[in-house]
Amino acid sequence: RQGAYYTPPKLAQRLAELAVPEFGCVLDPACGAGALLIAAGDRLGKERVHSLHGMDTDPIAVLLCRHALREWSG
Repeated sequence: RQGAYYTPPKLAQRLAELAVPEFGCVLDPACGAGALLIAAGDRLGKERVHSLHGMDTDPIAVLLCRHALREWSG
């Protein structure tokens, strides 16, 4: 109904491998629950977590993303 699609972790990991430079920032303009940001964080490393940025129009998705990033072990 809302057009939401949940990205499987393996797909997010592959996208991060292809699209995320080793030393760069990541902006996900439709972050949802944060699958791509988590995969990008895995690629960049825990010390570069400040380089991860996301936004979404769904406030529940934003809460889920924030929680996922807090729980992420890197």
